Amino acid sequence: MRCPLLVVALVVAPMLAHAAGSALPGRWQGVVQIPGRPVAVTLDLGTDATGQWQGSITAPALGLAGAPLKELAVSTGRVTFALSGAFDGSRYGTARVDVAIDQHATLAGSFMQGGHSASLSLQRSGEAQVQAGARSTPVRAALEGEWVGQYEMGGYPRNVTIAFRNVAAKGATATFVIVGKQNTELPVDLVVEDGEFVRVESRAYGVTYEAKIGVGATELTGTAMLGAVEVPLVMRRSARSNR
Repeated sequence: MRCPLLVVALVVAPMLAHAAGSALPGRWQGVVQIPGRPVAVTLDLGTDATGQWQGSITAPALGLAGAPLKELAVSTGRVTFALSGAFDGSRYGTARVDVAIDQHATLAGSFMQGGHSASLSLQRSGEAQVQAGARSTPVRAALEGEWVGQYEMGGYPRNVTIAFRNVAAKGATATFVIVGKQNTELPVDLVVEDGEFVRVESRAYGVTYEAKIGVGATELTGTAMLGAVEVPLVMRRSARSNR
């Protein structure tokens, strides 16, 4: 005869797991206890029309505003994901979060990056407001190829190269290189052409270039935003692209 306690456990465990999972959708707010620099965080978790989990995170102090979650996994009241934006870069490695619902209905766990860990605690504050991540668009054929320009910062010139390429249904990608005292290739997250403007974002480095497309698409006149600093940047077709 099977032990009654075992039967109860087999029946109740799936119910508890479902309950924990159903408690996860919503807006969660709290603090990452980074030593000497506590950071306020808002985490939105929900499901899309197909039932797949999705989420976004906002932390103004970290430069994250509705940034989509990467590698999101949800199981039995536990949530793990990686961060995009300023906390996803080759310099320090990708930041990751691992939290679970505790007995106080709090999402508690760890924020980890570069071998360091900080505690994280979040309380549910309302319904989820997941922000869909922006998607790259195709660019006109006249923009494809390599563009070059230069700006000055701190008395030193910086040479910039951006090479646009359309990739079927994925929209456009770009290679974004800044050469000053060293050669830096920036990872590009977003390329958008909107009317007469084009925008390129490297969230890991906090760099954005937004420019107006000149007549005949022979010149890009715009601004490079390097964190809190803005510098004018005019880009022209490179000699190699004109061959």
